Amino acid sequence: MLCDEQALSELSWQKIADKNNISATSLKLTFKNKTNIYLDILKLIDIRVEADFDVSSLSETPKDRLFEILMLRFDILNEHREAYKSLFFETFKTPKIFRRALPQFHKSMEAMLRLADANGRDGKGCPPLRTGALALVYLNTVRIWMNDDSPDMAATMAELDKGLSKLDQALDYIPEPLRAFI
Repeated sequence: MLCDEQALSELSWQKIADKNNISATSLKLTFKNKTNIYLDILKLIDIRVEADFDVSSLSETPKDRLFEILMLRFDILNEHREAYKSLFFETFKTPKIFRRALPQFHKSMEAMLRLADANGRDGKGCPPLRTGALALVYLNTVRIWMNDDSPDMAATMAELDKGLSKLDQALDYIPEPLRAFI
């Protein structure tokens, strides 16, 4: 569904349709507005991560599982790197898009925690603080990823590992009775 590094708001319905071999009318009827295209792209990334995740890694530590899952997410983003970078910039520059994307982004982070079997509270859902903490680590890592042109994403991996390690350390300082909320 992505075209190029051009901002989503600047793309015409016709250009998006042509790039994806569908009619502009069908595209408009399906998505109603371009922000809905973006939200569906976020959902498709989650679906790809879930489909490509190797469940045999569930024997690893939660931190290692999250690392593998989020790096898989970055591998998927790399397939259309410039387009995703453009979408990230536009999201943070456009309050309307940011407000519409935030709930889906929150669901994405919950999905990553669920895949890592780190969703907490009897698997019934993820405490908001845990989801928020992972979102902060992920967004900080996105900041590094945007400038990481190395073929092995070494800087991205290092930043993600550092962020997840800090989360682990922070958890060690939280008293046991309060851990149920995190």
